[in-house]
Amino acid sequence: MDDDIVSLIGLVALVNKSRKSDFWLDDVALSQLSLSLYLITQCQIKLRHSVTSLARTMDYVHVARFVGEQLRKDAVYLCGEEDTCGNEVEQLVLKLVERVIHSHCWNKRE
Repeated sequence: MDDDIVSLIGLVALVNKSRKSDFWLDDVALSQLSLSLYLITQCQIKLRHSVTSLARTMDYVHVARFVGEQLRKDAVYLCGEEDTCGNEVEQLVLKLVERVIHSHCWNKRE
């Protein structure tokens, strides 16, 4: 795994450990979609793709975040309880992708 992803999961583990004592790293899940978007973004940056290409990836990230939120709301509605462990990491990875794209595009403008 990439250092950024490992650090992100470690931070979530530390924060959740302080909130509840039954948190285990086995509870952390990351979808193929989120991981793929992260890896695509890293490849686009390293291969010096255009800002337009990165903007398209950003659109995919926004769709993934929206779909993830809808799935979480549906699960809460059906089950009556909220399981945010996996969803936290999922949303944080997608936010990380957004931040990486924003910072790369900002640096490219200068």
